[in-house]
Amino acid sequence: MGYLRISEGKLSYSCPETENKKVTVKEFTTSCPQALDYWIDSIVNDTPNEKFDIDDAVSLTEIMSAAYKSASSGKKARV
Repeated sequence: MGYLRISEGKLSYSCPETENKKVTVKEFTTSCPQALDYWIDSIVNDTPNEKFDIDDAVSLTEIMSAAYKSASSGKKARV
């Protein structure tokens, strides 16, 4: 388990891959297309979406749900 935090315009995260140490992203060097963009493209062009699968969709939904819960309660929310 880990965390993803956006606060004061900064993104930080911690996970087993970082040995649970906090990593702060200082600069985004590449543009990352959104999952929604891929989804729309796959519908419009009738092509399979190979970048995001149902497991990714579930994970994204869980993250967004926790973010909304945290924002409304003012407390940390577990994902």
